[in-house]
Amino acid sequence: MSIKLVEYLHSVYPELPTDVSYIRGYSDEDISNVERLYYIRIVGQLYDFLKCMGRYSGGFFGDDPLVFYQNQETIRGDILFQFGGKEELASLQWHDLLK
Repeated sequence: MSIKLVEYLHSVYPELPTDVSYIRGYSDEDISNVERLYYIRIVGQLYDFLKCMGRYSGGFFGDDPLVFYQNQETIRGDILFQFGGKEELASLQWHDLLK
């Protein structure tokens, strides 16, 4: 876990209750799978964020887990996951991000 990132977020938002024992990041393998799933390259700050607290932020971003990647059992599951993400973006009217 990146202590610097957690300390920075807590300094910016000290009123947010956080429990660092619950912060969870993605493994290098998971991040590689995210890259393949979304056809992107993850580097720099996004890589650091996903590695540090990509699975669960410990309360910085609410109580729910952050879902960027779910290890699906089948290709069909991956496609359905992508489709669900696109539906979510459309419902938020973020059409420019659908591409």
